[in-house]
Amino acid sequence: MNHLQSCRAIRHHGSVCGPKAAKITIDELSRFTDGVFDELLRPYVLEVDEPTPSGFFEWCEQHKENLTFSWLLHLAVQYCFPLFMFRRGTRNNNMSLLLESRRLLTPVIYARNHPGYQIIDMYEESDRLSWPSDLEKLLDSSCLLSRSGRSDAHQALDAVTEELNSDIKAWCTGDMDSTMWRQIVRNFQKVKDLRQQIFRSLSLTDPLSQARTRPDYSAEVTKWRAVLRPWLCPDDQLAKTRHLESCTPGCSMAQGAVLLTAQGISRRRAFAAVFNCGRGARSRSACPPHFLTAEEEAHYLSDSHRTVAK
Repeated sequence: MNHLQSCRAIRHHGSVCGPKAAKITIDELSRFTDGVFDELLRPYVLEVDEPTPSGFFEWCEQHKENLTFSWLLHLAVQYCFPLFMFRRGTRNNNMSLLLESRRLLTPVIYARNHPGYQIIDMYEESDRLSWPSDLEKLLDSSCLLSRSGRSDAHQALDAVTEELNSDIKAWCTGDMDSTMWRQIVRNFQKVKDLRQQIFRSLSLTDPLSQARTRPDYSAEVTKWRAVLRPWLCPDDQLAKTRHLESCTPGCSMAQGAVLLTAQGISRRRAFAAVFNCGRGARSRSACPPHFLTAEEEAHYLSDSHRTVAK
């Protein structure tokens, strides 16, 4: 989903990479979920007099015949919301949100058979269960940092390091030797403070200290909703028959998404049993990956996704 209309939105989307790529991903995800949930909620709000969150999910159970509606609902609730939970937990240093979002997302790495991430997940889970309560509380409260001091601006240590390295490299020019690197690193904070003092003395605002702003994507969300609407009318007979097929014969995308989640949960339980028997890092899952589309399966079976050693 990339219905960019304004020139500013296109420039913002195409000019950012590296450490800021995560922000672009969140922007894309926000536009996707805003359009999807607006269209998912629209028929329910028009039909009932007093809409409620619990009533919406009960209403969805009565309209499962629209497979595209069911697929997008499962995709948004099972996978999109946990990503927002993970971001909010990171920014607010809320470990309970981080753990819950990880619990909801881990079935993907087992259904798609990513052995490296499976090992990391098992070690993280087993280590956390063995921690004393005071150690767990200390680690949970100190694994994220806020450079600005704001309570809603925490970052992981690797993200802080990447931003700091990017700021330091802005002062590096030409062929740098070890002596010049040490001089820049040791005096970086002093130079940064001096820069801010100069701007304040001139009654100017430092562009680097301004609050981050994001473009208005309302036009893109509106167009995305227009694309979705013909597929999501629960009582429209044509909408009920229009749905995307998964690569599993006779299985729609809605059924395939539910099957992927169920397979991921069962495979994780089986993998945990093997892992806890003492095999540890030698554990490997022999199950083939679960695919939703034929394009994913064809890409996996081809050699284009594999790294060839030179």
